[in-house]
Order: sequence, then structure tokens, then C-alpha cells
Amino acid sequence: MSYLRTFYKKPSLKEFKASLIWYAYLAPYCLAILSLVTAYSGSSSFYILALFEHFRLQYLILGIVFLGFSIFHKRPPLILASIIIISVNYYLLSPYVTNSWKDSEVTAQTTLKVSSFNIYTANPYKEEFISQLLKLKLDIAVILEVNNLWFQSLQQLTSEYPYTISKVREDNFGIALFSKYPIKNAQVIELFPDAPPSLKAKIEVHGKTFQILATHPVPPVSQKYLELRDQQLASIALNINQSGTDYQVVLGDLNITPWSQNFKKLLAVSNLQDARSNFGYHATWPSHKKIMFIPIDYILVDKSLRTLSFESIPILGSDHYGIIARLK
Repeated sequence: MSYLRTFYKKPSLKEFKASLIWYAYLAPYCLAILSLVTAYSGSSSFYILALFEHFRLQYLILGIVFLGFSIFHKRPPLILASIIIISVNYYLLSPYVTNSWKDSEVTAQTTLKVSSFNIYTANPYKEEFISQLLKLKLDIAVILEVNNLWFQSLQQLTSEYPYTISKVREDNFGIALFSKYPIKNAQVIELFPDAPPSLKAKIEVHGKTFQILATHPVPPVSQKYLELRDQQLASIALNINQSGTDYQVVLGDLNITPWSQNFKKLLAVSNLQDARSNFGYHATWPSHKKIMFIPIDYILVDKSLRTLSFESIPILGSDHYGIIARLK
């Protein structure tokens, strides 16, 4: 121990403060570069970079803090770096930081109220969730991470939602769809070989035919899983283009944020729009770590449909918020 102490000297308070200031000066430059690289380089192809492309709101807040620090210390280069951070991240967030919802529009007739809930397989609060869902008066509910225990409990919903299709699994990729309206052409599909199951169904409401696709790609926790997630997103777009039905709706936990490059590709190829857009940030995961809260659950809709409202709600015992949209 005495030998080690000759090589380690506890820094003085003055040295510690100097180190903090040095890191504070360096941080805006690093975050400015990270913001630019992850925004415009196609970073979704690289696992490590892809991990950092999701936290735009957090980067924006840090940019504002850095700007105040830089102005206080009169450091023009740091001010410029902070402005880059704020500008890049606000631009990417801009469709999701406003709220255009109007009470009067929600009373419109011939609407469809759809939802997606990732309930978390190990969630013990089954009765509480069922009670919550019944109070929401939905038309269509997609429920993710459904295992056998959950599916048995969810049978209580059939009095209100008599039409259902499901694929139960004991991992985190069981999936179920409950509807107030008759389901036609119900299918359990794999969007590519060995993909997690997705549900596809036609539902006719108020004279309109809706093609519903419920899906849940794997989370990008490794390079392999990142590639599998992106393959499923590309397959969603291809599936939508081959459908040819009146109105398209995709629901589920897509494990990607809306400003990610591959999500933008999905919207461009499928000609769908994010129902969340212009209704606020609506983060959905991880609900127990609000400092990292990001939106990864989606309702994507045909551009000929109008989104009248969009909301996110907590689910007791789940690490996700549920999402609900009213469409016309």
C-alpha cells in the first residue's frame, strides 16, 4: 500500500476544481460533434453511435446549460458549440415539442380510437391494467409482451372487445389485438424469417377499411439486434406498400426514436406519418428513469387519415407508457 501511495496523490481542492472546469470546457465541443454525427451520418448502421442518437431532448437541455456557462465565462468558441448543440437537436425535436390538440376536434363523429400498450411480461398488476383499459373506451387495443398468464387475464376484455387475434409467447414478444369491430383476414405473420411475430388484420369501421399491422421488433442491444430491428422496420415499409387497402395503421413498440435515420426511411418508403407529430414529445420508455425518457412506441397512420388527438398514459408495473390516438 505504501508503494502505491508513492504513485497516487490525492488532488487538492484547487486541482479538483481546475479539472472540473477543464471538462466543462471540453463537454460542449464533444456534444456538438456527437449531435452532428448522429444526426447526419446515418449512425443507425453502427451500434455504438446508434445508442447515442436517441437522447435529443437531453442534449438540448445540456446545450442550454452549456450556453449559460459559456456566456458567463465569456468563451465565444464554447458559445458557438453550445448554439450548434441547441440548433441541431431543436431542429430534430421540433415536430415533437409543440401540441396542436384542440378539445373541439375530439368530439367529431366517425372517429377511430386506437392504442398500443407494452405491458411488460413480468408485470403483476393484471387486474389494474384491465380495469384501466376498459375505462378508456377504445376501439382497437394492441397489447405487447403477452405470455400465457397475461393472455388468460386478458380474456376479461372479450365482453367489451369480442374480436381478437394473438400470438402468445413466454419471452417478451407475445402480442395480442383486441377490437370492438369484426376482424377480417386475421393473420399472424413473420415480416422476415425468424422475426418476432406480428399481427395483420382488416377492420371495417364507419364504412372505412383499416389495415392494422401490430409489431414489436427486437431492441437494439447489440450490433446483431440493431440489424434485426432495422430489417424489421424495412419489412414493415415493404408490407405496407404491398397491401393496397384503404387506410393503413401500424401500432407497436418499434424500439427506435422518431428522429433516427432508419425511422425516417420507414416513413418515407411506407408513406405513413407518425400520429405523435405536432402533439408533443410523449416519451414512453423507460418510465422509471425519467432522465432517459424517450419515445419508442408508435401509432403510424396513412397520410389520408387525420389525427385528432394523441396521448401517453402510465401503466402500473410496466416500464412503458401506453399510447392512444383518435383518428378520422
